[in-house]
Amino acid sequence: IAVEAGIIKDLREVTTEEKIAHLKEKEIAELITSGRISVFARISPLGKLKIIKSLKKYTKDLIAVTGDGVNDAPALKAADIGIAMGISGTDVTKEVANIILMDDNYATIVKAIREGRVIFSNLTKVVRYLISCNISEIVLISLSIIFQTPLPLLPIQILWINLVTDGIPAIALGLEPPHEGIMEKPPRVTNEGILSKKRWAGIIGEGLMLGLISFLSFLYALGRYDIVTAQTITFSIVAVSQFFHALNSRSEKLSIFSIGVFSNRLLIVAFVLSFALQIAASETSFGNLFFQTGRLNPSLWTLVLALSVTPLIIVETRKILRI
Repeated sequence: IAVEAGIIKDLREVTTEEKIAHLKEKEIAELITSGRISVFARISPLGKLKIIKSLKKYTKDLIAVTGDGVNDAPALKAADIGIAMGISGTDVTKEVANIILMDDNYATIVKAIREGRVIFSNLTKVVRYLISCNISEIVLISLSIIFQTPLPLLPIQILWINLVTDGIPAIALGLEPPHEGIMEKPPRVTNEGILSKKRWAGIIGEGLMLGLISFLSFLYALGRYDIVTAQTITFSIVAVSQFFHALNSRSEKLSIFSIGVFSNRLLIVAFVLSFALQIAASETSFGNLFFQTGRLNPSLWTLVLALSVTPLIIVETRKILRI
């Protein structure tokens, strides 16, 4: 099988139990990492365990082991990822395994890894999006307290933003299609959580940017219009800027133009729906009464859109310049 798969060219390259019995763990790891050993055959359970321990001890590689018999259980348990056969595998191997192939098809491993990467990636996007949006609201309210201005947002408006205008795009982000090259990335560090230090820095930076834009917009509106209009403008900017920020959150490094603006159609639908609901919150009698908003004329809506798209332009520029 190894010859047919192109892993080795000659059967003489196969390493057996007798060849590794006298070797130390460090020597085994060096032989494997250097490429001098690629295929093992007729290895006992203790031999498999020795190989796995040597790789885990002297390399930073993630070790995956497949097996179906009772003798494979120690190796599956010791590996970073133990994979058992669902049909032919014994109960013992299934018990210690991390993954069970229900169809006993090795090709399913690739599909499982792909699906796992997509789920983890989308989960990261949703968490990054929601936390950065919440930070922006905290920054906005905190600045208003520090500078002793009227409240830029009312409690009911904050609740609306968190439940509706944040929630709908977040659901669409969770269903983001896989991006090209997702299987070409190296495995992530096993002890790294969803939010690494680098991601936290990005989240805080984006939250500060959104919050600062909203607060400066409120100060501008407060100096030119009445308090209700100023709050309505700020309310709309906070909500709409977060719609555009959802587009930013589709990828940490890739521009939405390289991904495809319309590749996530559900997000576009969520964007349009959330925007329509936001317009209703300020341009209908019920919205004015319930959210204590005022109607905005076309020139003010133009101002709202211009300021709301600013975070998208800034983040997209950073991605293109790879800052």
